[in-house]
Amino acid sequence: MAFSSGAQRDLYYAKETSYGVGPSPLDMTEVRNTEDTISLVRDSFVSDERRGDRGIHDMRLGNKQPAGDISFEFSYGAFDDFLLAGLGASAWVAPYTNLAVNVTVDADEKTYTRATGSWLTSGVKVGDTITVTGLTTTADNITAKVTAVTATILTFGDATGLADITVAEGGVFNTDARVIKKGSTVTSFAIEKAFTDVTEYQLYTGGIVNTVNLEVSPNAMITGSFGMMFQDAENGGTVYHNDITGVVTNRPFDAFTGYIKENDTTNSIASSLSISLDNGFERNFVLMQNTAPQMTSGKSNVTGSVTLYFSDSIIYDKFVNETESSIELRLADDENNGYVITLPRIKYTSADTPVSSDGAIINTMNFQALDDETEESNIIIRRQPKIA
Repeated sequence: MAFSSGAQRDLYYAKETSYGVGPSPLDMTEVRNTEDTISLVRDSFVSDERRGDRGIHDMRLGNKQPAGDISFEFSYGAFDDFLLAGLGASAWVAPYTNLAVNVTVDADEKTYTRATGSWLTSGVKVGDTITVTGLTTTADNITAKVTAVTATILTFGDATGLADITVAEGGVFNTDARVIKKGSTVTSFAIEKAFTDVTEYQLYTGGIVNTVNLEVSPNAMITGSFGMMFQDAENGGTVYHNDITGVVTNRPFDAFTGYIKENDTTNSIASSLSISLDNGFERNFVLMQNTAPQMTSGKSNVTGSVTLYFSDSIIYDKFVNETESSIELRLADDENNGYVITLPRIKYTSADTPVSSDGAIINTMNFQALDDETEESNIIIRRQPKIA
């Protein structure tokens, strides 16, 4: 008898057409992962019946409550469907389109300076790939990555062949960056666990992303997990999927390529960052069904923790004085694909500075993310592809 090996377990997913109903045929995509804890869970109820013999004569199992985590090393493009579902967003959308702006250009500095308005207010961020069209000076109609941005100056550090524009010309600016924010759209998944070495398969349906966790630590790859809740589960000796689409193979993000900002200022003393999103989903059981016909969500609750080498009280005092702040994290891979994760409004809920050794003192700051009136969200994730 062969024993199944974790090294030969495959994990596949498909977006469902409706809660608990997968597409037909069931074409799936491989899930990049480091481990999973997805299992069928059922409560057990031991009979309290007394018969005078001190025996327990029966027990019953409760409703099906499949659940578990999918752990991963974070990489570009591999988890976009799960991030979309975790935030409750309906689609990845452009942060700005057809920005009509009058600009001058400094070819040597590789800068585009606008006469009025603000690039920041327009939503431009470092890492966006922007296509410029419509300028009379055609050499400056380019597609390039933003390497620096201020209210009035946009820098394309890798641009070539630019020409000076000293009298402002009108151009149109578009990006292939896409963003998601907190929403109320419920997206569900079918997940298949394939134990191919023993030809055993498990299918979990009605999968909801209840939690999202991301961990950023020095000298390590970025890791995370999706906490899944399912409606139903079944198993058998034949595959459930039809075709399989290969996984996106971009390399995992590291913790030293990108930036972390606190209150819009680059932070150089952070030693770790964790971000957790909890959607508070609950199963809604009804009589005469052993699965939940639906799940309802609670509030979008984003919390986290940042640890900092203790050098002054600037951030510490934000906890003391209940001062609001913000956190922004940008990650980039070796091909310049990236994400920007922004918590536009946070309050610190603790500030601990324990001393237990002769080493550097670490200040641990827990925080609660709040809805920002301008962004209308407590979290924003921006996807920034490399230049095609």
